[in-house]
Amino acid sequence: MNDKVPSILIVDDAEENLRVLATMLKARGYAIRQAVNGRAALEAARHSPPDLVLLDIRMPGMDGFEVCTRFKGEEKLREIPIVFISALQETREKLTAFELGGVDYITKPFQKNEVEARVRTHLLLSNQKQRLAENLQRMEQLEQQRDSLAHMIVHDLRSPLVTMDGYLQMVEMFDGGNISSQGRDYLKECRRNADRIKRMVAEILMVSSFEAGKIKLTRSVFDLAAMARSAVDGTMPARGGKALRLRDGQEPLMVEADSAIICRVFENLVGNALKFCHASVEVALARQPDSDLIRVEITDDGPGVAPENHRKIFEKFGRIESPQATSGTGLGLAFCRLAMEAHDGNIGVSSNLGAGSTFWFEIKSKADL
Repeated sequence: MNDKVPSILIVDDAEENLRVLATMLKARGYAIRQAVNGRAALEAARHSPPDLVLLDIRMPGMDGFEVCTRFKGEEKLREIPIVFISALQETREKLTAFELGGVDYITKPFQKNEVEARVRTHLLLSNQKQRLAENLQRMEQLEQQRDSLAHMIVHDLRSPLVTMDGYLQMVEMFDGGNISSQGRDYLKECRRNADRIKRMVAEILMVSSFEAGKIKLTRSVFDLAAMARSAVDGTMPARGGKALRLRDGQEPLMVEADSAIICRVFENLVGNALKFCHASVEVALARQPDSDLIRVEITDDGPGVAPENHRKIFEKFGRIESPQATSGTGLGLAFCRLAMEAHDGNIGVSSNLGAGSTFWFEIKSKADL
């Protein structure tokens, strides 16, 4: 607990009860205030919120249950712990006290050790809860500052990166014939990595924009199956001898969505599967039976993902330790999740360690939009 003397507000219409409780608690060093009815208690708490309230249930006019309801209805007072006090020991009354937000229940006649122990416990719990809330707020502020700084740095990197890539293209175009075969390979590797960094930059900025609610989807009607076939063909240079099979039934699967973003989701999931698979990846697209959804599944024969990590990998920077892990932003799957949420779609993974993975997403078909 901090150095501030805890303040306790005792609310009871019986002067003897007020005197007994005040004497007990003053002896323990607490600052005591008293109120003889609910209205006076609310006015006192609004003027200076106490750290704890001891609240009698049976009072004329506004009873303790109504007073508690009023406390919980005001933002300034709702977090103050309320301990009910009553001579009654009926189970129904105790349940009502807890349902209304009370943290404890003390019966009359008062037992000194019990009252002191319950008050001490709830003051400590309240203090710890407040500290946790303050720490959470500080962490959220620090995360926001980190994200803002990362966004600013990445945004500033984009311009020199594009310029560098442009000059590399010009060297390749105009001076490629004057460079040795090995030099051309080096140049090609530089351009490949420049493209990779550009994608990482775009990924970070896109995730940031999604979270800030600044992404405006440019919807159009297109054939998801045709998009998948084109994207799969584009992976040929990156397969490295790994097999990639597409099953789409050759029927149009029309959707109304932001084609660039959905294509990016598809490419991310396929690229992720190729990165982690041992030998093969299979892509399947199909309209779900008795549903307005089209489901896309990307299945690999890689190491799999433990069930406890299924949610984590879709979070920002939600990387998991793996021998197959490679460098990256850790935002690819987070982008996919945010993109599907923006389209009111679904995304997930079915996987177990050592059994490969099936990443999937679902989106509404055009016919049902």
